Amino acid sequence: GTSEIYATTDGSAPHSISNPSGPVRSIHFSDANNGVLIGDAIGSTTSGSKWNIQTTTNGGQNWTTSVSAPLAGHATQSFYNAACWIGKNAWFGTDSGIFRSTNGGSQWINTPISGATKKQKDVMAITFSSDLKYGFAAIHAFTDDTDSAGLFYSLSQGVDWIHYTMAPTGFIPYAIAFIPGTDTAIITSNAGIF
Repeated sequence: GTSEIYATTDGSAPHSISNPSGPVRSIHFSDANNGVLIGDAIGSTTSGSKWNIQTTTNGGQNWTTSVSAPLAGHATQSFYNAACWIGKNAWFGTDSGIFRSTNGGSQWINTPISGATKKQKDVMAITFSSDLKYGFAAIHAFTDDTDSAGLFYSLSQGVDWIHYTMAPTGFIPYAIAFIPGTDTAIITSNAGIF
């Protein structure tokens, strides 16, 4: 399948500019011409599927599949709120963990999530403070018959993730964002806004 990307240069109604392959979950542009998109895994899970990472150098008119896209293994999905870009640092969440890049998305490293021991780990949202000191990830974890959710934090620019215990019981985080220029994060959840 393909996706459709729309753009506007003057705030008017957007127009379609391209149809990159596969579902698109996140798009980031570092300037008017250079951008990266992230989508679900493509290819066979038995023969080595890769995450759908594509780049553009002409404002999104054309997209090229990244030759350095990481292997996805048995994972298949990335998520809409689960990408964060700060300068050349980037992170995206999947149904098997978090990937990080320190060079604008040219290379990606899979990072561990301590305490997320369920069979499936869906990273639904991810964010970092603008100074990269603090990061949060909302993770929903599943087994065959039970599920749980939790908030995880990183003090290492996403190299490591640690479970953060937060009341109330049954807390399910959905979206997270830092107020720009501060260390204050806002979290939406099934129990309200924190």
